[in-house]
Amino acid sequence: MISSICAFLQAVLVLSAIGTGATVVFGFLTGHLHEKWAVTFLRFSLAASVIGLVVPFHQMDHITAVKAAFMLSVYMAGVVILASRRYRLAGVWCSIFTVTTTLVLYLNVAVAVSQVFRYVSVLISIARAPSEETLLITQSLLTAVFVGLAILAVIRFHTRPTHRPIPLVRR
Repeated sequence: MISSICAFLQAVLVLSAIGTGATVVFGFLTGHLHEKWAVTFLRFSLAASVIGLVVPFHQMDHITAVKAAFMLSVYMAGVVILASRRYRLAGVWCSIFTVTTTLVLYLNVAVAVSQVFRYVSVLISIARAPSEETLLITQSLLTAVFVGLAILAVIRFHTRPTHRPIPLVRR
């Protein structure tokens, strides 16, 4: 019962992180930093990752790809916070901020796609190839799209004057 409630909460948080993260990355592509959206994105992403790491869904005694993605997402969110708060997006930290934010969004989308392929039997029955191959092709295309987005975001959201840090906690 609690496991299914946490799984639902995690799914809602991942979808919320994807929506807010898409807004942030779109802002990068237009050359703007939407600070409030970035903070909201990091909060949703971190909450979803922590739930995914702490709550044991189906035999997660060992490291799975989803758990590894959650761990990497937490570490990358830390780099995003470091780039913003400590280095104030100065110099190369602006590019690091952009790439790692896009990477955190990618990890959220990859987890969502993985969960969809795992739990939605309709997709598996429609797919002509075995589900693992279909998932691998989908993840490869997703990776290519996000690599392109990250490159384009770094080009468009290039180094600018020092920004003030993104406030993660309201005072």
